[in-house]
Amino acid sequence: MKTLIAYSTKTGNTEKIAKTINGICPFESDLLKIDNNLNIDISDYELCIVGYWVENSKANNDTINFIKPIKNKKVLLFGTTGTDPNHPYIKSVLTKTENEFDKSNTILGHFICQGEIAKSVIDNFEFLVNSQPENKMLLALLNIFKEQFPISIGHPNDADIKGAKDYFQNIFNSLK
Repeated sequence: MKTLIAYSTKTGNTEKIAKTINGICPFESDLLKIDNNLNIDISDYELCIVGYWVENSKANNDTINFIKPIKNKKVLLFGTTGTDPNHPYIKSVLTKTENEFDKSNTILGHFICQGEIAKSVIDNFEFLVNSQPENKMLLALLNIFKEQFPISIGHPNDADIKGAKDYFQNIFNSLK
């Protein structure tokens, strides 16, 4: 089964997971970094594995632009987030990201793990909160990021990598 593993990364977190998945993929696979100039023919791929980092409560914009034209494929998703992947907020991230795909695709699974929060994210949210003090949602997100920042340092760690390996190995085994 010809497989494309395409990912977007801002700080290297998602790239670590992408390389991990590529390293255990039992199928012929190509590893591709998504950027906003990417125009690739994916017609030969049966399985598309797409990785992203969380931006605005869903996959980042470059990834969204990449997945919009995907049709009639088996799809696996993986993402990295600065917040705890068990936080209730993450369920909406998964749903919003999956809803970006054309309905002709079959989504086989979705893995997400913690990545390290970039300090620039907190700085940007502090700027936004200061310029829009009436926006309580921005303040709530800033507080979540500040709370999660020390916990995020060093992620994805060995346990996150093992979680990705186990998750994808199980799916790969079911596809053989």
